[in-house]
Amino acid sequence: MIIKALLQVCLGQCLFYIQKDQGDMNMKKKTKLLAMCMVASLSVGTPVITWASDTETTEQKSGESDSISISEKGAETSIYEDKKVTIKMDSAEYTLDASDIILNMSIKNSYPNILTLKVQDAKVDDTTVAFQWDSNDYKAGTSFSSAWYIMLETLQEVNNTDFKQLSFTMVGTLNDGTELLKKEITIAREAFKSVMDEDDEETSDSESTDSNNATSEATEEESDAKSDSNKDSSDGIEERLSALEEKQASQNESDKETVQEETTPAADAEEEKAKATEDEDKSNENIQKTLIPDQYIEKEEVFGDDGKLSFTYQYEYDDEYRLIEKQCVYPDGTVNNDEKYTYDKDGNNIRIDHEDNKDSSYSYYTIHKYKGDDLIESTTYNVADDSVKYTTSYSYDDKNRLCQEKFENIEYDNQATTNYFYDDNGNIIYSERDNERYEDYTYDADGNLISQTRNDGTRTEWKYENNIKIEETFYHKGDFLYTSKLEYASTSPSAAVINDIEIIKVVQQALNDMGYDCGIPDGIVGDGTKNAVKSYMENNGKASKGEITEELVGMLNVNDEIKSAKELSRYRTDISYEMLMRNPVDYINTPVKFSGSVVQVINEGGGNNIRLAINSDSSQTIWCSYSRLDMSGNLMEGDQVTVYGIAMGTEDYIAISGEKITLPTITCERMDTSFGTFEKFPGF
Repeated sequence: MIIKALLQVCLGQCLFYIQKDQGDMNMKKKTKLLAMCMVASLSVGTPVITWASDTETTEQKSGESDSISISEKGAETSIYEDKKVTIKMDSAEYTLDASDIILNMSIKNSYPNILTLKVQDAKVDDTTVAFQWDSNDYKAGTSFSSAWYIMLETLQEVNNTDFKQLSFTMVGTLNDGTELLKKEITIAREAFKSVMDEDDEETSDSESTDSNNATSEATEEESDAKSDSNKDSSDGIEERLSALEEKQASQNESDKETVQEETTPAADAEEEKAKATEDEDKSNENIQKTLIPDQYIEKEEVFGDDGKLSFTYQYEYDDEYRLIEKQCVYPDGTVNNDEKYTYDKDGNNIRIDHEDNKDSSYSYYTIHKYKGDDLIESTTYNVADDSVKYTTSYSYDDKNRLCQEKFENIEYDNQATTNYFYDDNGNIIYSERDNERYEDYTYDADGNLISQTRNDGTRTEWKYENNIKIEETFYHKGDFLYTSKLEYASTSPSAAVINDIEIIKVVQQALNDMGYDCGIPDGIVGDGTKNAVKSYMENNGKASKGEITEELVGMLNVNDEIKSAKELSRYRTDISYEMLMRNPVDYINTPVKFSGSVVQVINEGGGNNIRLAINSDSSQTIWCSYSRLDMSGNLMEGDQVTVYGIAMGTEDYIAISGEKITLPTITCERMDTSFGTFEKFPGF
């Protein structure tokens, strides 16, 4: 107690002389003296200290802890605050097995020093993990919005994607050696928001300018912390924001993830986004209808074991060649089963309604749930009371192939799990259920599925003509049940005209590469393109009006190129230099595309950057970082390039004359140059 009292007196004397002789002692010396006294005092249990800054007294809150626990979803939490530095966590985001861990931070540094933040001893539960970048510098006199993240692949490597909490230590130091903070931070799983939360998407572009209520659970006090953030740092921060690509999808008005809420299924069904898939019916008649190819079936005649026509399936399509209705018509003209298909504005099938005109108890509807492009769950409901009949969930391997299917029949209280196995060509060759061989699949020389046989003898066989399915025969436990003969509509998908600009550009480029001159690939089907198409089709034994059709696309084998073009179409071309300069915060995290000439190459501090004059106009110059690109070859002044990247606000650039120049900043994800096209390193 005596030692403790003496140390407190000593500390008080130091503080007195610091206040008295502020003009005679620089801040660095004061800080060191205070640090010595604080260490001594804390070592004997004195938790509360008040000291003077170089201008006025700053009070540390009584009871302030070096440990911070965050458990509230979306909570804005104060990590550290003094007169010159504010560090705040705006949100923590994570979607199970679908996204990186993302910590959104707001940092304001008013010190005349560089502030370095470093994370140490990161763990999910008790397992050590690493942030993608564990340190970052924040320049003096500026504000930042910063994203720190742990990659999903890292969580997968330690086999802990479904963690209970994330913990780490954050250390903040100034470049004069002063340690400002060392905080042990724990974030409970329930505090994480989903990366694709609609509320997050709506506010992602404005978060950096809002006034926030910063909360520290350790202090249980609230204080207003106004964020002065107007841009992201380009000094090592841009790279971290690649993890936010899913949030940028809102710029394209596309949500690739459909979620079925636990409200009335019938009411929510119209809002679901999904892809077309056939209902998994327990009746034999519906088995393997999903294997029908992408040609448009006009009718399907079903013949029984007596060779007579049992019934006919009739198919109806909308103007966009989407199946909208499938009817079961008997020879006397009566209609029994009727299936209707509903689509969202993006062309995704969101609902299938099955009506049985003979027995209403067999009327049902099916809702599909997707994550990205993958079907993950199908649920079928009774029309009468919206009760669940059965549900099927789907899992995929690292090659995005269906690897497992879990079926649960609610009405009959039985379950089944099926695992699928593939050959080197990516074809399913067999499946297992309950650790036993369940189904075997065989294919012809062209890769067409010709049979599927279960272990109980139930078998389906298919026949093809010119690789188009024309016949299906079904055997139930070895006994013949029916044969279906397929007839296709006169207007098949192969004749469907394509008007998509991006697809047309790909076709034009492919024809140019083969010597059929379409001119510049501009997505416009002019006379040059029409003549090129006619020549190509005629040389391949096909008649053509010069239109871009699905048949032509199939013949050119450009599906990969089309997929790439679709991905690039998300980069906006309607955002101008003036828009980025005038309202930089509004466009942070927005995918953009610009072409122009390289004005200057700046490679320093491990970063690769250029100043790019848009359309070779030196008055419209942007700052582009391409550190993440797997680039072979060096950029030179005067090179003509096209950059695809993410707008990051603005950056201050110091010219040779010493003048400070503010430029819009872009983090490049792809760059087209005269010596090649370069994209992100794997893992970015």
